[in-house]
Amino acid sequence: MRLLTHNFLACLQCDTYPLLVSAAETEEIPVEYDAEFTRRMLARIDYPSLRTTFHTLREAHKSVRGPSYDEDPDATETAAACAELPETMEGADLSDDSAFLRMVHYAMNIVAVRNGTLECPACKTTFAIRDFIPNFVQETK
Repeated sequence: MRLLTHNFLACLQCDTYPLLVSAAETEEIPVEYDAEFTRRMLARIDYPSLRTTFHTLREAHKSVRGPSYDEDPDATETAAACAELPETMEGADLSDDSAFLRMVHYAMNIVAVRNGTLECPACKTTFAIRDFIPNFVQETK
């Protein structure tokens, strides 16, 4: 499950948002950088939730490290220069080659949870994530 997907999910039981991610396994799934798509999604997502989830996963998993500029020799910023997502988007550089936009692209589209759980902070309902797919089907008792 990519963090972009996570950003649109709410609890089916009580409609609480956002769900807490507990990842047993994360991976990077390469996606070509698309500045225009990233800018459009920034207008639709809950940026504080994306930032919190991304930093939580990064602290827990070494595989979540940040974008690589190896494939783009014209990029002027380095991965180290944008290692953190800022607290707010206020004043952020949204130009095509900005470090901020590349970091948001990385967090939304490349970081993925292979296996883990989503937990509702209000009602404590948990939903499994298996092979990148969140399962919202609940067994009735």
